[in-house]
Amino acid sequence: MRTNPWSGGLLLMTLLLVLAGCHAVLPISKGGSETCGNGVLDPEETCDPGSVGPQDGCATDCSTIAGWRCEGEPSECEPICGDGQIVGDEECENGDPGDATCENTGNGSGTLTCSDQCRLDTSHCIGFASVSCGADHACAQLSSGRVACWGGNASGQIGDGTSTERLLPVFLDSLDHVLSLRAGDGLTCALSDMAQRDEVLVYCWGDNTAGGLGVGDQGLAESRVPMVLPWFEDLAPEAAEVLGGMGGHFCAALSDESVACWGRNEAGQVEGGHAGPDAFEPVRVDGLDRVISTCAGVDHSCAVLAGNGNSNLRCWGDNADGQLGDGTTEDRGSPVSVEGLYTSVCGGGAFTCGLTTRGDVRCWGLNDEGQLGIGSSQSQPSPAEVTLTAEAQQLTCGLAHACALLVTGEIACWGRNADGQLGDGTSVRREAPVVIPGIAGATFISAGHAHSCAVTDPGTIQCWGSNENGQLGDGTHKPGSPTPQPVIF
Repeated sequence: MRTNPWSGGLLLMTLLLVLAGCHAVLPISKGGSETCGNGVLDPEETCDPGSVGPQDGCATDCSTIAGWRCEGEPSECEPICGDGQIVGDEECENGDPGDATCENTGNGSGTLTCSDQCRLDTSHCIGFASVSCGADHACAQLSSGRVACWGGNASGQIGDGTSTERLLPVFLDSLDHVLSLRAGDGLTCALSDMAQRDEVLVYCWGDNTAGGLGVGDQGLAESRVPMVLPWFEDLAPEAAEVLGGMGGHFCAALSDESVACWGRNEAGQVEGGHAGPDAFEPVRVDGLDRVISTCAGVDHSCAVLAGNGNSNLRCWGDNADGQLGDGTTEDRGSPVSVEGLYTSVCGGGAFTCGLTTRGDVRCWGLNDEGQLGIGSSQSQPSPAEVTLTAEAQQLTCGLAHACALLVTGEIACWGRNADGQLGDGTSVRREAPVVIPGIAGATFISAGHAHSCAVTDPGTIQCWGSNENGQLGDGTHKPGSPTPQPVIF
């Protein structure tokens, strides 16, 4: 039998390759090319990323994967939007969102669509991040960054360019990319990165008779559309973090950990206790640093500071009813310390409530309507504990009532209830908290002068209380409701 002269060489070559297998990388390609992975397109290759192994759009044999377009040397691949195949970072194809809906993507209700860039478009979904109640109106911040407002509009606080009362929500086309908002007495302010310049700017609209717009123009009585506050344009990126407003002034915690306020200042609520002329543009409050959040009551303001110790809360402004919480009813010319450690605080008509670092709630100030929630109508110049059925995760103060969002998703309210603003089905004032029947899974709560609203699931806002100006958003002018009613979007 004749011996193959190459058999020994082939056996030796195979053995050497096996032994070297863990030290050498042999590129392979469709058709047997030994250059797949070198970044140069050979005739039999449709892509070559310049490295061995699977790449987005390019297979290990240097052939283009269906749904991708690859170009260049080395090849760069991108999905082909519109070819009916969902690949890479595409979320949908051919205008069809597939099985995705507003509901199952956590964007509330409405219609989810597919954009021309093969991305899910939530702009027609109605999912809510927050809601804010003013004196006689309310506004909702949608998950998409849009804003809708309803209710009283005499000063243009709805922001739709008119002074027409709105019984149903109106979407503001002139404002987008909103991060937070706060409705006050006849005006509204919001934080937005709409300018897309790595800056978070403040926009306000509505009444300006006391400088509530903060734009520096004393001759401007009102604005019926959002106006940017020029003062914030000169600050560092993401200058304003939090807004707070209940009366005719607002405060913002800044990225340099200071605080600035503007608007009505008859009790020194803007200028750190120094009563004087109204501030038509923001002014920094002296003596405060490491500020992480702020709130504004009707005639007083507070700020939560970072850090330890036995007090991280400072308040200033009117103190006739002990709403500053320093144990007195004396006026103060500068911010005063409040005993305890707090994560957030809210200001009402002449009272204040704070959420402690332990999840407890404490309130102080005027208590003629039971708004302190301590089981009596005795006013308190120092923090007094509120007894709740569970820990609180958010607080809100109205003119003479307050509510807490509990960790259970329930809502408890107390105080004045003449208009049904406590939501318990009665008009009886409550000196201790009552849990609103039928609400579970709420994520946000806000109290106005005589009404309240809450995000009760991602796609629903419910309101209760006074409806004199349509602030319940149910399309009617009925007197009000002592139980939660869905806002009609």
